[in-house]
Amino acid sequence: MKFFLHLKHYFIAKALRSVEKKRSAELSDYIGDFFLLWFLPVGIWFIQPRINKIFNLGNGSL
Repeated sequence: MKFFLHLKHYFIAKALRSVEKKRSAELSDYIGDFFLLWFLPVGIWFIQPRINKIFNLGNGSL
């Protein structure tokens, strides 16, 4: 069960960074985001503005 928690954080961090960079993200690109997601109250505080920026620019359509 814990594996899926790691997998969820991995997928979200990599997808966020890939959308921002408009290319496939390397581990060194998204490792910081991965750990920010572990510290949810503080991590979301830093990640949420970046997500809002993506959707406000129109790049968030999947």
